[in-house]
Amino acid sequence: MYRTILVPVDGSKLAEQALPLAVSIAKRAGATLRLARVHGDSSYLEALCVKATADVPCDHRVLEGAVVSTLCQYAQSIKANLMVLTTHGRGPVSRFWLGSTADALVRHTP
Repeated sequence: MYRTILVPVDGSKLAEQALPLAVSIAKRAGATLRLARVHGDSSYLEALCVKATADVPCDHRVLEGAVVSTLCQYAQSIKANLMVLTTHGRGPVSRFWLGSTADALVRHTP
């Protein structure tokens, strides 16, 4: 059963599209949402917690460091059972040249 759901966001509307699914899962599981942003503004995360997650417990954290390794470490430190995030949906060639945070998180997060 999920107890802690991590939702990394980057300030984009695309990243925020993960919230409805995360909230739905959290409601059914009785889980807490943890919103995280690497290099950002806490007031943005606070507003997301208030706006999108009124029915589930939510907290937020601004992190500093390299995005993928910092999110992996944070997920482990809070014992996240699930991470919900979006991707830009680029193909394999674009991922090769540009990289993909979502792809790297899938490969590096236990």
